[in-house]
Amino acid sequence: MRAIVERCAHGAATAGGVEVQLQMRPGYKDMRNNLTMARVFGEHLAAGGRQARETDPRVGAGSTDMGDVSHVVPAIHPYLAIVGEGEALCHEHRFAAAAASDQAAQTALAAAKAMAKPAIELLGSPALRQAVRTEWSERR
Repeated sequence: MRAIVERCAHGAATAGGVEVQLQMRPGYKDMRNNLTMARVFGEHLAAGGRQARETDPRVGAGSTDMGDVSHVVPAIHPYLAIVGEGEALCHEHRFAAAAASDQAAQTALAAAKAMAKPAIELLGSPALRQAVRTEWSERR
């Protein structure tokens, strides 16, 4: 993708009779989900009546710095839908309307509960903390 953008910039500069100087800046780091924590989250989500997908090729990193965080500490970045598949995409008017719905509020509550419970488990379980640390250390 970078090569395409650079060619476009050079082509536009040539067409406009100007020079272009490109300077690369690092972007966001990749998200390194800690599967040990993610699976505990998924168990609590399932207990609340929602099924978690361990992977979803349709979901990308978007513009989040959570990947940067996941390189410093063990982290997860779960996604919970507030619309059915194919109904709306983020940044569409339909999605904005869905975000103001009761369904979205219920989804936020389900996510909060499913995230709080693993946090409590992590605080109370040295074995779980060690498993999370071990996985994180091995992926660094």
